[in-house]
Amino acid sequence: MKKLFVLAFIAALFVLLSGCVQPPQCGDGTCDSGETPETCAVDCGGGILEETPPMPPSPEGVGEEPPSLPF
Repeated sequence: MKKLFVLAFIAALFVLLSGCVQPPQCGDGTCDSGETPETCAVDCGGGILEETPPMPPSPEGVGEEPPSLPF
């Protein structure tokens, strides 16, 4: 009877745990092993990165010391 209980327990444990381990999936928010930026850009940060456009030139007088007042 004890062997039957142990066997049933092991079988139930196997059934419960077999559904817990899932293979890595693209789009799950984690860059898992087997995923690369080329195969899963969503998780691994791939894709074409756009360059930040250059800042326009500052107008004259911006960033300079203000003129001193004649007091």
